Amino acid sequence: MIRISKRSFQFLILMGLLVTVCSLVIFPNKSVSAAKEGLSAGFGVILPSLFPFFVVSSLMIKTGAVDKLGKTLSPVVRWLFKTGSCGASAFIIGLLGGYPLGAKAVCGLYERGSCSKKEAEHLLGFCSNSGPAFILGACGAGVFQSSAIGLMLLGVHILSAVLVGIAFRFNSPPPSSAAIPKTNNEEFPIAFVNAVKDSFKSVLDICGFVIFFGVIMELLSLPSNLTGIFIEGFIELTSAIFSLSTLNLRLALPLCSFFLGWGGLCVHCQALSFMLPLKLKTGKYFLGKLLQGIISALLTFAICS
Repeated sequence: MIRISKRSFQFLILMGLLVTVCSLVIFPNKSVSAAKEGLSAGFGVILPSLFPFFVVSSLMIKTGAVDKLGKTLSPVVRWLFKTGSCGASAFIIGLLGGYPLGAKAVCGLYERGSCSKKEAEHLLGFCSNSGPAFILGACGAGVFQSSAIGLMLLGVHILSAVLVGIAFRFNSPPPSSAAIPKTNNEEFPIAFVNAVKDSFKSVLDICGFVIFFGVIMELLSLPSNLTGIFIEGFIELTSAIFSLSTLNLRLALPLCSFFLGWGGLCVHCQALSFMLPLKLKTGKYFLGKLLQGIISALLTFAICS
């Protein structure tokens, strides 16, 4: 296996940044045009479609509704995934809150001593998922303009996450017996105000990534064909999914499911920001995301056939 030293990696990053700066200077029209398209997608589709879902999901988390739901479903989750009771809350938060809240929830449980290091690494493989806000809003209503397609994509995404969790149970560590620490839930008026503020910031963050990676993809001059869209989706989820509107539905939908399951390197960087400070191994996380992408694509292809 080829190993890259830290110094060499930093040099590569520096060279990449220099090339990007030079490209922005040499091709200003391209970058400005791509940024405008990103703004149009962000504030014309993403913001109005995602914001209401983000507020509702955030309210469920802040008021403790997710914890109660997790406690109710913990026997089922323990049976399915062979994890401790903490796995239920992390899994539900990941499905409701979306990327990267699932990874953040697992890391928080590990920090509080609710699960072991190996159990946290195990949970990361299937608890970091796209939320219903993005799938129903941006994908279903925004890109494909169909609530039925949005529901289908959401169902496939949840099922694929469950199947990955079931597959991982055969190599799972002994479940931790530690209880989930009680959290101080917010009163509804406070939770509502904070949910609106936090959700607006989260949507703006997504819009920022869409704009930035849209510019980078334009500078890379990726072809607008299947290969170019696949490379784009491997790197950044949102901009690639908006590119799927140019493809045939029978091809676009399985690709969309793969992108949602995989998540993209941009999403993974956000998850790694929680995992690496805790020195958690990332092997199961990346294996789980790749496996979920493949399963999602196959399920969607079968449904569309």
